[in-house]
Amino acid sequence: MPGVTRSKACQCCKRRKIKCDENWPTCSPCKRTKRECPGPSTVVKFVHDAQAHSTSDSDQDSCSSEITAVGPNTVSLHMRKIVHRQGGSYSSFRIRSTTPRISTRPKLTTLSDRIAARLVSHLDRSQEYGITLRLGYLPFLPQRIPHSACLRDCVALFCAAWSNYRGRWQAGRVVTMSNYSKALRTLRNTLRGDQALSVETLAAMTLLERTEALFDWGQERCSAVHAHGIGHLITKKGYVDMNDELDIELAKENRGLLLGYWATECGKSFAGDAKIIDAPEANIDGGEFWGIDELKPYLESALSITGGSYGSWTQWLQDAEGIQQDPFGSEMLDRATSLRPQLSHAAAETKQCLESLMESTLDLGTLTKEDDPDSASGKSYGFKTAALAQLFNGLLMLRLVSLRISYDLSVIYGSPDTELYSEYQEVCGNAWMCISYLRKLDISVSAAFLGPYSACIEASSEKEMDSLQSIIKTMDSYLDRDLVGTEDPAHTTLESENIYAFQSLGIE
Repeated sequence: MPGVTRSKACQCCKRRKIKCDENWPTCSPCKRTKRECPGPSTVVKFVHDAQAHSTSDSDQDSCSSEITAVGPNTVSLHMRKIVHRQGGSYSSFRIRSTTPRISTRPKLTTLSDRIAARLVSHLDRSQEYGITLRLGYLPFLPQRIPHSACLRDCVALFCAAWSNYRGRWQAGRVVTMSNYSKALRTLRNTLRGDQALSVETLAAMTLLERTEALFDWGQERCSAVHAHGIGHLITKKGYVDMNDELDIELAKENRGLLLGYWATECGKSFAGDAKIIDAPEANIDGGEFWGIDELKPYLESALSITGGSYGSWTQWLQDAEGIQQDPFGSEMLDRATSLRPQLSHAAAETKQCLESLMESTLDLGTLTKEDDPDSASGKSYGFKTAALAQLFNGLLMLRLVSLRISYDLSVIYGSPDTELYSEYQEVCGNAWMCISYLRKLDISVSAAFLGPYSACIEASSEKEMDSLQSIIKTMDSYLDRDLVGTEDPAHTTLESENIYAFQSLGIE
């Protein structure tokens, strides 16, 4: 039988099984751990003798009840004290809130509700602004999830892959995740049903492609397979519903992917389908997105140029490829004659827009030119927002490609235009000045901006190539990609990211 308690150590020290110095009112261990010391423990132990007592009305135990406020918080202590007739007593209490508990949101009872809440949580806590920069349709998905099982499962996959990316968990490829196979099964079943041509199904297919592109780095991607499926669905579905914001955002997202795919994989068979994905340009009134209200006139001009280029982009590439294969055929000579003025007009228009945009942004301080010892020119650009950087890079690339195709045509027909090549090198120099800004962005954002730089490699200096390879190696290290045996990591990454060259013109 245990003896009488003699230690007055506080209950915190007793629970932790450490020595209490009994330095009241706060003992030293509690003071070090910043705990509220409960004070000395009692050494008195009440023992009931278990003797029988009469239960007459005069001998009934007395009972009192009271409510005692505890602390400044909205919590009260409901105390109940019972006193026996021979002097013994005991007490019981229950802590309760003084105010009713009010839920701030409805209870999530369905799987769709929980997945939608998870997506909203990711968007609210997201610091990787660039990830959502190309995914303007994400805010419209939570309310559409209950209407589509395939969209629900694709969003669940996206959230799981995003969590793995944030935590840098070694979870393997996206295609090996259990969510991936489930998303494919529900998507297959949906495509066989009545919802095959719905906007929600298109959103699920688009999000599935983006999930692989963003979070499955270093692996052989299935961009062409995804693009073929998305293009087929869009062709069957028809034109964009201008009253549906989700449909409009999906058209903006898929435009770059499909134009690149149609130009490189499908030849002329899909050239006329580009009009199907015509949609309004980005909302330039959204100051929160651009962060620069004073630039609205310049943004209108820039977005008009980049948006209008989509109608000609695919045809330019097809004509250039045909001319290269048979430059002196009668049909190709006619194409070259009509193509040259189009390219010259695009280059001149883009140059004027870029100069106006640079002048205004430099004056406002939203674009800065800083000293950079790591840059080949000793200078680098800094942007206020990633959206402005995307627009700037898109315009640079449009001018770069039009100049490059024009110069190649002059070489093919035996009269190399050195002035065009000098202008091309100048544009490449401006593009390389953005490299330092890319280093400051999230890895996935930096990768999205790499596409246009594949057209700059020929005009790059050794220092510029070192800067580009440094970024790529940093990305590879962060994403744990194995480049052992790869002769040129820059070539490998840029080749895998070539599709972004088309998407960089899309200012979502």
